[in-house]
Formats: sequence, structure tokens, C-alpha cells
Amino acid sequence: MSEVRLVIRDAKRDIHANRHYSEAHAAVAALDAEPETIEDLDLALERFRAPRQGGVVGGFSPGLDDRPYDSGLVVIDLAARLVLCDATSFAASRIGSVRWHDGQQATEIAARYVIADDWQFMDDALAWEGQAEHRRRERLANPPLDARPILYGAALLDFIMKSCWEAFREPSLAARDVIPAMRSADAATAEAARTRAKALDAADDILVTQIHARWLTTPRDDLHGRSPRDVLLERMDFIGRCLEGRCQQWSQQGHCPRPLDAESAAYRFGGFGRHENVVYYEMVRGLINRCHDGILDLAEAPDGAAVTCSDFMATEKPRLIKWQKAWLDAPNHEFSGRTPHSIIDNERLRIPEAMSQSEAIFDDDCPLCQMNGEFGPTFWFLDGSGMDEGFVFSFHRTLEEWEQEQREYEEINAKYEAERAAGKLSNDQMPWDDDKFTVIQGGDMTLAFAAPGPDDNPAMAGVVGMFKLGALLGDVITGLRKPPDQAGPTVGDSAKLVDKLKRDFDNLRDILGQQDAEASCALLEPVVAGFQETLHAVSSARPDLADRVERLTSALDQMLSGGL
Repeated sequence: MSEVRLVIRDAKRDIHANRHYSEAHAAVAALDAEPETIEDLDLALERFRAPRQGGVVGGFSPGLDDRPYDSGLVVIDLAARLVLCDATSFAASRIGSVRWHDGQQATEIAARYVIADDWQFMDDALAWEGQAEHRRRERLANPPLDARPILYGAALLDFIMKSCWEAFREPSLAARDVIPAMRSADAATAEAARTRAKALDAADDILVTQIHARWLTTPRDDLHGRSPRDVLLERMDFIGRCLEGRCQQWSQQGHCPRPLDAESAAYRFGGFGRHENVVYYEMVRGLINRCHDGILDLAEAPDGAAVTCSDFMATEKPRLIKWQKAWLDAPNHEFSGRTPHSIIDNERLRIPEAMSQSEAIFDDDCPLCQMNGEFGPTFWFLDGSGMDEGFVFSFHRTLEEWEQEQREYEEINAKYEAERAAGKLSNDQMPWDDDKFTVIQGGDMTLAFAAPGPDDNPAMAGVVGMFKLGALLGDVITGLRKPPDQAGPTVGDSAKLVDKLKRDFDNLRDILGQQDAEASCALLEPVVAGFQETLHAVSSARPDLADRVERLTSALDQMLSGGL
């Protein structure tokens, strides 16, 4: 019993066929692309199964036939966002994985999927049709909102211009004498003006942040009573989980999984991910700052005092639109040379931001960077670490979630301070749970590795072991780059030692990566001995690095004894 009756419905038609349960499972998995039509689902299935002539759902018969076959019945109603799975061969779930099918057979590549919360899953074959019709009517009465024209368009710009006018207009007029006074020949007058200018700048920074926060948190009728912040965060976690699955699949397959179609409903109405939230924060802050500067320039103009808010908005709006477009389309250093527009578009298409090997290796002397660059592809993420603190600018949906996180931070800090006061930790160390982590401390870094579990893949344990060695070697190399406390080797001598250490590490990795285990074991001891000889030379030349060298030497001894 391995087949099911698979029924697929959209707003215009129904089709059905008897299919192996794995095909029904793949069709359920493809719902993570949020298809609205059978054609959308057919394209989304290409992420899980190789394309074939006539499409993946080719050969289905028209019409609705929900009689169970063999091991059961699976109904996917796209218009209702409903899945019925009444089968003994598999259970449909919101989160899971299916094995990629290459057109000939299922492979060992696991393609993860996550289905949005607004899909309903049922197992009652007698009740599904009535529920589907009810949900269809509900969805027709509440069509999806395209929020981007509001969040990026005239509504945003008008809010910023009016808010900046109210916040900065009168203060800027009152401060018109500050800049001339700063140029005064009288030192006391100039210094007083500079102090006043700093105070004004600090006050303006606070007002800029307040305007930004007010835009994010003010409910709007054109957003159906929600605030921009509510809309921005509504589906962020879901999109993040989708992208995580695609990163994993890309790593296994060696190429990017099929993205969404730019004409699909999921692309147009699918919400905002973390990357777009970070980019949007930077864009809004930039627009507020530009508007603030425009008001300051106006205040300094000879006839600036006579300009009204309406006059200002009429001339300022085209300038802000021009800046916004240029900023979105220009390569940005803060985003590793990517354009904000491309970052947003890739996330909407569910395309992970892959890094080239040269991007991944940001330090040629760092062993971990070299290893990271070889485990391709490497993916690039924005985490929002440069955003303002506080609940409004956080990624938490509710104040309660944010407050809980703050309490957890406070507990960690309290534990750190208590252990440091008791002499258990130095100033640059953090408390770690020894049962969960293997910790390497000392020198310029503190590193924590997840402790291996009983079910861990032995090959992965070997990779983690090499990363531990790489971390310790990186600590030694970092020390060699710094000038010694007393007379030591020249810069050229240090560079030679660094090069020799890197060659020793590469030799060790080559030996451990050989397919011939017997040859690898035979060569391991002399390679490690050569590595330790170089470390002895480092310790002799730089006694201040003896502790770091000793940690790495001990780790190499552990490797020889099979304990790393």
C-alpha cells in the first residue's frame, strides 16, 4: 500500500490522479512556496523533484474525485489553503523534509520545507469539503494586502516630511546664529557656539529616533488598522525558516534550489523577511536624516523663514524620492557591496545570499577562514546588529517577548559578574555550560564548540576537531601579528613563521582528507611532528606566546592519541 488518491484544486479547476505517496508528500512540501494556482504548484514542485515533460502534475484527470485509493486520500485545496491527509502511508505536517528526486530515483538529499501558519491541515475525509468552501469564502472577502507601495511610497515620505517639519523647523530657525558664532574670532564665543551645536545635534539625534519609532508603531487605516512594524514582522520568522531550508538544500545539491516566480502571489504578497527589515530600517533612517538636513539648509537660506510646510514638502519630496531610488540601487559598503534592492528582491524570491570564496576568506592568514571558504557555498546574512536598541527596533512581535529576552540577558550577565567576582573567570571570559560546550579560552579569543553527542556523524566530528585546531592556530597567528612586549623577531621573521604554520596546517588537513586510511595513519605522526617543531620555533622566538603554543601542541598530541 504505497499509493494515494491525490486531488489538487485551485480557484478555477480540480484535478486528480493515483500517485505514489512520495509524490503526494512532495506536493505538500511545495506549499512552502505558497502557490495559488495548479501552475504555481507545478513550478514549486521543481524544488523537490526534477522537471519532466508535461510538468510534475502532468497526466492528472480533470474533476474532483475524492474516493480513497490504496493507502488513502490527499486533497490540496490551494484556494482554501487547506490540506486533507487521510492516509496510512504518510502524515502531512507543517514542517518536514522530502528526499530530492532526480528524475530516476529519490536521492539522499533532504529538502526541508516549512508551511505558513494560515494553511489548515485536516485528517477528516468527511468534513474537508465544507471546511474548504468556508475558507474559500473567507479568503475572497479578505484579499491580501500589498503593503510595499505604502511602506515605501508617498505615505512614508509625507509622514517623514511633516514629522521633521514639526520637530526641527522652529529649533533650526532659532539656531541660525550658531554656525557664524563658531567662526568667531573670539575663542570663548566660538567654544560656546560649538558646545551649543553639539547639544543641538544630540537633541536632533533623539528626535530622529523618535520620528522613526513613531512611523513604525502608528496604526494606519491603509494597513487595515495595523502599524508598519506589525506588517514588517508578521511573516519574518516564516521567511527565515524557508531560507534556512534552501541554504541547506543548496549546500547538498551544489546549486540554488528553484526560486519563486516574480509574478507569483508569494512574491507580491509574501511579507517581509529579516533582510528586508534591516534594509528598510537603514532606508527610513536615511530618509529622516536627509529631510532633517533639508530643513537645516532651509533655515540658513536668506528667505527660509517665510517658507511654509506645504512649500517645503513640494520641493523636498522629489529630492527624497531621488535619494531613495539612488540608495536602493547603489552598491552599499555596509552590505558587502550588494545593492539594497537586490537584497530585498533575492529574499522575496527565496534566494539565499551566497558568498564567493574570496568573500568568505576575509583574512588570508586565518585558518578558520580558509576552511570556511572551502565548505561552499557560504551564505551571507544581515542580523540587524547595527539597529537601535529597544523594543520598537527589535525583531520581537510583542513587548512580552522582548522583556523576557532582557531578563535572560540580565541573568547571564549576573552569572558572569558573580563568577568573575569569585575569581572563576577573567575579565575577557564568559560563563559556559560545560555539559553543552567544549570551551577553548586564552590569548585573544574565547571559543565554545557544541559538545559532540552520541548520534553525531563521525565525519562531522572530525571536521569539528579540525576547526578546533584551526581556532587554536588562529590564536597563535594573531599573537604573531602583534609586536612583542620585548625585543623579538622582526616583521619579516614573524611573517615567515606564519607562512610555515599555515603550510603545516594545510599538510595536516591533506593527510586527514586522504581516502587511503592506512597511508593517512602512516603519515600523520611525521606531519604532526613537523607542525610541533614549527610551534617550538614560535615559542622560542616569542616567549610571550608560550601559553598559546602549548594549547595547540597539546591538542596535536591529543589528535595522535585519538582524543581530539
